[in-house]
Amino acid sequence: RTRPYTEEVATDPGRLRVALQLAPPSGRPVDPACQTAARQAARLLDSLGHDVEEADLPGDWAPLGEAVWILVASNVSRMIEALGSARGRKIGPDDVDAVSWSAVEACRQMRIEDYPRALAAIHAQSRRMAAFHERYDVVLSPTLGHPPPLLNTQRTDTDDLAGYREALAAFSPFTQMFNVTGQPSMSLPLHWTEDGLPVGVMASAGFGREDVLFRLAGQVEAAQPWFHRLAGSPA
Repeated sequence: RTRPYTEEVATDPGRLRVALQLAPPSGRPVDPACQTAARQAARLLDSLGHDVEEADLPGDWAPLGEAVWILVASNVSRMIEALGSARGRKIGPDDVDAVSWSAVEACRQMRIEDYPRALAAIHAQSRRMAAFHERYDVVLSPTLGHPPPLLNTQRTDTDDLAGYREALAAFSPFTQMFNVTGQPSMSLPLHWTEDGLPVGVMASAGFGREDVLFRLAGQVEAAQPWFHRLAGSPA
């Protein structure tokens, strides 16, 4: 890069090819408010001169989800072991929440080959997304699977580990793919529920193309500003 991102905000993004993603790779259901947010954002981008069409992302989420769990669990287990070393004693299940300890127990059942296999699956998906972005500059989707939940809804001190993981996957089914592939994303508060809560719309670009997102953000905010909005405030 030869200039700061702050200069990209005022730069015309040009005519972008936008893929509208309404269904997550996992196939989990999406709240109508979140889909409405994405559809309205798509209409806004269309009015700004961009080419928008519905599209599904490539790849099979089942093996990717397994690969993500292997990487997350092994890193959580490593951190807990490092914490024990720093404290001079082993960390046990009474020292951490149940969700974190489940990662330790999962790692005890893994084989050493599981980690590089997980990395290979993620690298393969990154290549699929690179090919996808040869056709589309930006992926537009809901940020989350449903509007903001009440506090204390998702707890890590639960014994229902399967329920916790399912609730987490249902809440963030769109962000996972871009966490996996390392692509830049931004969440835009373009939609609001009847209760006055913001519903995000996520725009994701190809690897290393943060400049595209800064340009698009500047254009979208100029067309539909949101800085004056607070939760519960009138439009």
